[in-house]
Amino acid sequence: SFDNAGDVNGDGIDDIIIGASGYYINGADRGFFGIYSGDTVLTNVDEVGPERPEGFELKQNYPNPFNPSTTIEYTIEKQEFVLLKIFDSLGREVTTLVNRQQMPGNYRVTWNGENAGGITLSSGVYYYQLKIGNGTETKKAIYLK
Repeated sequence: SFDNAGDVNGDGIDDIIIGASGYYINGADRGFFGIYSGDTVLTNVDEVGPERPEGFELKQNYPNPFNPSTTIEYTIEKQEFVLLKIFDSLGREVTTLVNRQQMPGNYRVTWNGENAGGITLSSGVYYYQLKIGNGTETKKAIYLK
């Protein structure tokens, strides 16, 4: 069963599913965050529990809420291909901040609240997702104009 479900677009079909109980990854209960359009999953993001994924750490952006920009920091423990993307609250990809091989170390990326085309987005909740190797972690950023 789901802890929380909602009909975002008013079509009578649940669109957002958050916190599915019994969702396990590598033997650990992780919870679940999925955004749906009808019966199609637009995004399916694992919400990481108390343990962080092996090999990297994604920190909470600061400031949060932010305007006009926010800083996202992460650490990787070995050379990996790194993908850092921003999604809107409907699960649509907004922009890609990092898409390259990186050496071990600490990294800091600034996001200015713009999409890939350089257009300033509206106020709202956005999700930044870091994928490194087989690991994924997602956190929430709030943009206030």
